[in-house]
Amino acid sequence: MPQSVCETTDQVARDAEADRQLLARIAARDARAMEELYVRYCGRVGALLTRITRRGEMVDEMISDTFMVVWKQAREFRGEARADSIDERNTI
Repeated sequence: MPQSVCETTDQVARDAEADRQLLARIAARDARAMEELYVRYCGRVGALLTRITRRGEMVDEMISDTFMVVWKQAREFRGEARADSIDERNTI
């Protein structure tokens, strides 16, 4: 296996762990953690919403709605899925 693939895989694992930690902090109502998660994923969520809806003028509001769901439901996150899948589940 090429070393670059291993490095990428290792980075994904580190990112997944960082996301789990962020979600645990969000569940404890840490607003700074929510801000970090937002900065990390708002572009990705926005791109997904634009592809799904094709309504660019509404994307900012839908991004806010998506992250509000994350804030409200963070305590229900069990760590069984990667945090980066949250954007797609909550967006759809």
